[in-house]
Amino acid sequence: MTAPFSNLTLRPATRRDLADIIDICEASFTGSEFYGPAVHPNRKEFHAQHVKFETHKYRLRFVAENSRFLLACDAAGKLVGVSFWQFRGGNPPTGWDTNQSIGSKIENALLKAEGVYNEHVALPAVDFARIRRFKGMKPKEIDAVRRIHLSILAIPPRYQGKGVGTALLQWGFDEATGLGLPVSLISSKAGRGFYPKFGFKKFAVVSLDGDKEYGINSAVFLWEPPALSGQWLVEDRTGAWRVKGGGRDEKAKDGGEHSS
Repeated sequence: MTAPFSNLTLRPATRRDLADIIDICEASFTGSEFYGPAVHPNRKEFHAQHVKFETHKYRLRFVAENSRFLLACDAAGKLVGVSFWQFRGGNPPTGWDTNQSIGSKIENALLKAEGVYNEHVALPAVDFARIRRFKGMKPKEIDAVRRIHLSILAIPPRYQGKGVGTALLQWGFDEATGLGLPVSLISSKAGRGFYPKFGFKKFAVVSLDGDKEYGINSAVFLWEPPALSGQWLVEDRTGAWRVKGGGRDEKAKDGGEHSS
């Protein structure tokens, strides 16, 4: 059994961490269907273009609204895990950063413009249409549920089993519990046995539209704070979980709201 890290620290990501974040994510997701030819069909043949695409993608996360880019480091300060959390649902999905700085707003707009340029001019080998279909893989019944969404949890194999994922997840659970919100995520095949150990419940499976060759489908999970268990999910007669009210926010229906 792998010994856990004795002194693990969590901290916000900075732009100086960008190269290390990309390396961690590449090491963590190699072999995942999310990073394979079904989503990135030309990744190996045009590696330089995909490195540029990934760099732009992670730069956007630094200026994303209502989000947290959280890292796990060992006792020596070495990066051993990456997580990215963002508020989803609601109108608008406000959360941590209700007043984004002017600089971040400008950088966000410039990066989005750069993304358009990359798609149409700079990165012809990247299949943006396929990536958009991949990003659209989500169950519609959860759209209206105000929640914290975990879109990245990356721990390279050499650091797995050392408590890194547990520490990053616990941070998210603490945030969600304090705000009275659930946590959602879309899991790869490799993670389907991992997340239920922490109380996540699978309530849907979504597929990559238009992809018959690889047949990608992903499990969608939701975690509820223990004191609010049953607020968003209900178990049907078959033992499967589903979103209450077809995705209506039950608290909003009752007239209540948690401050953020």
